[in-house]
Amino acid sequence: MKSHLKELISIEFLKLLKNKINYVYLIIILITVLASSFGIKLIENQDNTPTGYSYILLSLQTVSTTIMPVMLLLFAASTITTEKTSGTVRNILVTGCSKKEFLSSKIIASFVFQLILMATAAILAILIGYTLFGFGNISEDGFIIMTQNQFWIQFLFSYFLLALILFAVISFGIMVSTLMQNNVTAITTAIGTYIVLESIKTKLHIGNLLYSSYIEFPLNTLNELTEGFRTSWTPQLYYYLIISIAWISFPLFIAFLVIKKLEFK
Repeated sequence: MKSHLKELISIEFLKLLKNKINYVYLIIILITVLASSFGIKLIENQDNTPTGYSYILLSLQTVSTTIMPVMLLLFAASTITTEKTSGTVRNILVTGCSKKEFLSSKIIASFVFQLILMATAAILAILIGYTLFGFGNISEDGFIIMTQNQFWIQFLFSYFLLALILFAVISFGIMVSTLMQNNVTAITTAIGTYIVLESIKTKLHIGNLLYSSYIEFPLNTLNELTEGFRTSWTPQLYYYLIISIAWISFPLFIAFLVIKKLEFK
Protein backbone atom coordinates (compact mmCIF):
# COMPACT_ATOMS: atom_id res chain seq x y z
CA MET A 1 0.00 0.00 0.00
CA LYS A 2 1.45 3.37 -0.97
CA SER A 3 2.36 5.87 1.75
CA HIS A 4 -0.15 8.44 0.46
CA LEU A 5 -2.99 5.96 0.68
CA LYS A 6 -1.96 4.89 4.19
CA GLU A 7 -1.93 8.50 5.30
CA LEU A 8 -5.31 9.21 3.72
CA ILE A 9 -6.83 6.14 5.40
CA SER A 10 -5.48 7.27 8.77
CA ILE A 11 -7.05 10.69 8.24
CA GLU A 12 -10.37 9.09 7.30
CA PHE A 13 -10.34 6.98 10.46
CA LEU A 14 -9.79 10.11 12.54
CA LYS A 15 -12.72 11.73 10.77
CA LEU A 16 -14.87 8.72 11.65
CA LEU A 17 -14.01 9.19 15.32
CA LYS A 18 -14.55 12.95 15.33
CA ASN A 19 -17.82 13.05 13.40
CA LYS A 20 -20.60 13.18 16.01
CA ILE A 21 -23.31 12.00 13.63
CA ASN A 22 -21.60 8.61 13.45
CA TYR A 23 -22.24 8.14 17.17
CA VAL A 24 -25.90 8.97 16.59
CA TYR A 25 -26.01 6.13 14.04
CA LEU A 26 -24.51 3.78 16.63
CA ILE A 27 -27.04 4.82 19.26
CA ILE A 28 -29.92 4.20 16.86
CA ILE A 29 -28.52 0.74 16.13
CA LEU A 30 -28.29 -0.03 19.84
CA ILE A 31 -31.83 1.16 20.52
CA THR A 32 -33.23 -0.94 17.66
CA VAL A 33 -31.49 -4.09 18.89
CA LEU A 34 -32.69 -3.48 22.44
CA ALA A 35 -36.26 -2.87 21.27
CA SER A 36 -36.24 -6.21 19.47
CA SER A 37 -35.79 -8.00 22.80
CA PHE A 38 -39.23 -6.80 23.88
CA GLY A 39 -40.68 -7.90 20.56
CA ILE A 40 -39.34 -11.44 20.78
CA LYS A 41 -40.62 -11.72 24.35
CA LEU A 42 -44.13 -10.84 23.19
CA ILE A 43 -43.95 -13.18 20.20
CA GLU A 44 -42.45 -16.22 21.90
CA ASN A 45 -43.57 -15.57 25.49
CA GLN A 46 -41.06 -18.12 26.78
CA ASP A 47 -37.40 -18.54 27.66
CA ASN A 48 -35.75 -21.25 25.61
CA THR A 49 -32.66 -21.93 23.52
CA PRO A 50 -34.20 -21.58 20.04
CA THR A 51 -35.63 -18.24 21.09
CA GLY A 52 -32.09 -17.00 21.80
CA TYR A 53 -31.12 -17.64 18.20
CA SER A 54 -34.47 -16.31 16.97
CA TYR A 55 -33.84 -13.08 18.83
CA ILE A 56 -30.41 -12.61 17.26
CA LEU A 57 -31.78 -13.17 13.76
CA LEU A 58 -34.88 -11.03 14.33
CA SER A 59 -32.99 -8.07 15.76
CA LEU A 60 -30.25 -8.13 13.13
CA GLN A 61 -32.79 -8.59 10.36
CA THR A 62 -34.71 -5.56 11.64
CA VAL A 63 -31.56 -3.45 11.74
CA SER A 64 -30.19 -4.56 8.37
CA THR A 65 -33.40 -4.21 6.39
CA THR A 66 -34.76 -0.97 7.80
CA ILE A 67 -32.33 1.55 9.22
CA MET A 68 -28.87 0.37 8.20
CA PRO A 69 -29.29 0.81 4.40
CA VAL A 70 -30.54 4.36 4.97
CA MET A 71 -27.65 5.13 7.32
CA LEU A 72 -25.10 3.78 4.88
CA LEU A 73 -26.62 5.77 2.02
CA LEU A 74 -26.55 8.94 4.11
CA PHE A 75 -22.94 8.30 5.07
CA ALA A 76 -21.65 7.28 1.64
CA ALA A 77 -23.54 9.95 -0.32
CA SER A 78 -21.74 12.69 1.59
CA THR A 79 -18.22 11.26 1.45
CA ILE A 80 -17.01 13.07 -1.67
CA THR A 81 -19.39 16.04 -1.71
CA THR A 82 -18.26 17.07 1.76
CA GLU A 83 -14.71 17.40 0.48
CA LYS A 84 -15.90 19.23 -2.63
CA THR A 85 -17.89 21.88 -0.78
CA SER A 86 -15.25 22.43 1.90
CA GLY A 87 -12.46 22.63 -0.64
CA THR A 88 -10.26 20.22 1.34
CA VAL A 89 -9.98 17.89 -1.64
CA ARG A 90 -7.74 20.46 -3.34
CA ASN A 91 -5.40 20.50 -0.34
CA ILE A 92 -5.31 16.72 -0.28
CA LEU A 93 -4.41 16.45 -3.96
CA VAL A 94 -1.71 19.12 -3.60
CA THR A 95 0.19 16.80 -1.23
CA GLY A 96 0.87 14.49 -4.15
CA CYS A 97 -1.76 11.81 -3.69
CA SER A 98 -3.78 10.82 -6.71
CA LYS A 99 -7.53 11.05 -7.20
CA LYS A 100 -7.61 7.25 -7.24
CA GLU A 101 -5.96 7.11 -3.81
CA PHE A 102 -8.32 9.78 -2.51
CA LEU A 103 -11.40 7.84 -3.62
CA SER A 104 -9.95 4.52 -2.42
CA SER A 105 -9.47 5.93 1.08
CA LYS A 106 -13.12 7.02 1.12
CA ILE A 107 -14.28 3.56 0.04
CA ILE A 108 -12.17 1.82 2.68
CA ALA A 109 -13.31 4.18 5.43
CA SER A 110 -16.95 3.71 4.42
CA PHE A 111 -16.57 -0.07 4.52
CA VAL A 112 -14.95 0.12 7.96
CA PHE A 113 -17.86 2.26 9.16
CA GLN A 114 -20.25 -0.38 7.82
CA LEU A 115 -18.37 -3.12 9.69
CA ILE A 116 -18.49 -1.06 12.90
CA LEU A 117 -22.27 -0.75 12.64
CA MET A 118 -22.66 -4.45 11.87
CA ALA A 119 -20.31 -5.53 14.66
CA THR A 120 -22.05 -3.29 17.19
CA ALA A 121 -25.45 -4.72 16.31
CA ALA A 122 -24.22 -8.33 16.33
CA ILE A 123 -22.31 -8.11 19.63
CA LEU A 124 -25.22 -6.52 21.46
CA ALA A 125 -27.73 -8.97 19.97
CA ILE A 126 -25.58 -11.95 21.00
CA LEU A 127 -25.11 -10.62 24.54
CA ILE A 128 -28.84 -9.99 24.98
CA GLY A 129 -29.76 -13.33 23.39
CA TYR A 130 -27.40 -15.19 25.71
CA THR A 131 -28.53 -13.27 28.81
CA LEU A 132 -32.26 -13.61 28.22
CA PHE A 133 -32.50 -17.03 26.58
CA GLY A 134 -29.15 -18.81 26.48
CA PHE A 135 -27.73 -20.91 23.63
CA GLY A 136 -27.42 -24.59 22.90
CA ASN A 137 -28.30 -27.18 20.28
CA ILE A 138 -31.42 -26.50 18.24
CA SER A 139 -33.74 -29.49 18.34
CA GLU A 140 -37.35 -30.46 17.72
CA ASP A 141 -39.03 -33.57 19.11
CA GLY A 142 -35.67 -34.88 20.27
CA PHE A 143 -34.09 -34.49 16.82
CA ILE A 144 -31.16 -32.08 16.59
CA ILE A 145 -31.67 -29.70 13.68
CA MET A 146 -28.47 -27.76 14.23
CA THR A 147 -25.78 -27.87 16.89
CA GLN A 148 -24.56 -24.72 18.58
CA ASN A 149 -21.25 -24.82 16.68
CA GLN A 150 -23.06 -25.33 13.38
CA PHE A 151 -25.23 -22.32 14.07
CA TRP A 152 -22.31 -19.98 14.71
CA ILE A 153 -20.50 -21.18 11.58
CA GLN A 154 -23.65 -20.57 9.54
CA PHE A 155 -24.16 -17.24 11.29
CA LEU A 156 -20.67 -16.00 10.36
CA PHE A 157 -21.28 -17.07 6.76
CA SER A 158 -24.66 -15.30 6.61
CA TYR A 159 -23.21 -12.14 8.17
CA PHE A 160 -20.41 -12.15 5.61
CA LEU A 161 -23.03 -12.33 2.85
CA LEU A 162 -24.96 -9.49 4.50
CA ALA A 163 -21.80 -7.38 4.61
CA LEU A 164 -21.35 -7.98 0.89
CA ILE A 165 -24.80 -6.72 -0.10
CA LEU A 166 -24.61 -3.77 2.30
CA PHE A 167 -21.33 -2.80 0.69
CA ALA A 168 -23.31 -2.53 -2.54
CA VAL A 169 -25.39 0.14 -0.76
CA ILE A 170 -22.19 2.03 0.05
CA SER A 171 -20.90 1.68 -3.50
CA PHE A 172 -24.08 3.21 -4.88
CA GLY A 173 -23.90 6.06 -2.38
CA ILE A 174 -20.27 6.82 -3.24
CA MET A 175 -21.07 6.85 -6.94
CA VAL A 176 -23.82 9.40 -6.32
CA SER A 177 -21.44 11.45 -4.19
CA THR A 178 -18.90 11.71 -7.02
CA LEU A 179 -21.61 12.82 -9.44
CA MET A 180 -23.19 15.53 -7.27
CA GLN A 181 -21.82 18.88 -6.15
CA ASN A 182 -23.12 19.20 -2.58
CA ASN A 183 -24.39 17.07 0.31
CA VAL A 184 -28.04 18.03 0.00
CA THR A 185 -28.22 17.07 -3.66
CA ALA A 186 -26.25 13.87 -3.15
CA ILE A 187 -28.27 12.68 -0.16
CA THR A 188 -31.58 13.62 -1.79
CA THR A 189 -30.61 11.78 -4.98
CA ALA A 190 -29.37 8.66 -3.17
CA ILE A 191 -32.34 8.33 -0.80
CA GLY A 192 -34.82 9.40 -3.48
CA THR A 193 -33.53 6.82 -5.94
CA TYR A 194 -33.66 4.14 -3.26
CA ILE A 195 -37.29 4.97 -2.42
CA VAL A 196 -38.38 5.21 -6.07
CA LEU A 197 -36.79 1.88 -6.97
CA GLU A 198 -38.42 0.24 -3.96
CA SER A 199 -41.84 1.60 -4.94
CA ILE A 200 -41.72 0.57 -8.60
CA LYS A 201 -39.75 -2.68 -8.50
CA THR A 202 -42.86 -4.83 -8.15
CA LYS A 203 -44.76 -3.09 -10.96
CA LEU A 204 -41.81 -3.22 -13.33
CA HIS A 205 -40.74 -6.71 -12.20
CA ILE A 206 -37.17 -5.57 -11.60
CA GLY A 207 -36.87 -6.77 -8.00
CA ASN A 208 -34.46 -9.54 -9.00
CA LEU A 209 -32.05 -6.93 -10.33
CA LEU A 210 -31.96 -4.65 -7.28
CA TYR A 211 -29.56 -5.11 -4.37
CA SER A 212 -32.27 -4.09 -1.89
CA SER A 213 -34.24 -7.22 -2.73
CA TYR A 214 -31.44 -9.41 -1.39
CA ILE A 215 -30.68 -7.78 1.96
CA GLU A 216 -33.09 -10.15 3.73
CA PHE A 217 -31.68 -13.28 2.08
CA PRO A 218 -28.73 -14.18 4.39
CA LEU A 219 -30.47 -14.01 7.77
CA ASN A 220 -33.80 -15.28 6.41
CA THR A 221 -32.07 -18.32 4.97
CA LEU A 222 -30.27 -19.01 8.25
CA ASN A 223 -33.58 -18.73 10.09
CA GLU A 224 -35.12 -21.28 7.73
CA LEU A 225 -32.15 -23.59 8.28
CA THR A 226 -32.60 -23.40 12.06
CA GLU A 227 -36.27 -24.29 11.66
CA GLY A 228 -35.57 -27.19 9.30
CA PHE A 229 -37.39 -25.60 6.35
CA ARG A 230 -34.30 -25.44 4.15
CA THR A 231 -31.36 -27.79 3.65
CA SER A 232 -28.82 -25.58 1.84
CA TRP A 233 -28.02 -22.06 0.63
CA THR A 234 -28.20 -22.90 -3.06
CA PRO A 235 -29.39 -22.18 -5.68
CA GLN A 236 -30.38 -18.65 -4.59
CA LEU A 237 -26.87 -18.02 -3.29
CA TYR A 238 -25.36 -17.91 -6.80
CA TYR A 239 -27.75 -15.24 -8.00
CA TYR A 240 -27.23 -13.34 -4.75
CA LEU A 241 -23.47 -13.23 -5.33
CA ILE A 242 -23.87 -12.11 -8.94
CA ILE A 243 -26.19 -9.23 -8.03
CA SER A 244 -24.02 -8.19 -5.07
CA ILE A 245 -20.80 -8.12 -7.10
CA ALA A 246 -22.51 -6.31 -9.97
CA TRP A 247 -23.89 -3.59 -7.68
CA ILE A 248 -20.46 -3.16 -6.10
CA SER A 249 -18.40 -3.22 -9.27
CA PHE A 250 -20.46 -1.01 -11.60
CA PRO A 251 -21.04 1.97 -9.22
CA LEU A 252 -17.39 1.96 -8.12
CA PHE A 253 -16.26 1.78 -11.74
CA ILE A 254 -18.40 4.83 -12.50
CA ALA A 255 -17.10 6.60 -9.38
CA PHE A 256 -13.45 6.10 -10.37
CA LEU A 257 -14.22 7.13 -13.95
CA VAL A 258 -16.00 10.32 -12.86
CA ILE A 259 -13.49 11.42 -10.25
CA LYS A 260 -10.64 10.94 -12.72
CA LYS A 261 -12.24 13.54 -14.98
CA LEU A 262 -13.22 16.01 -12.25
CA GLU A 263 -11.26 19.20 -11.89
CA PHE A 264 -10.97 20.52 -8.33
CA LYS A 265 -10.18 24.23 -8.49
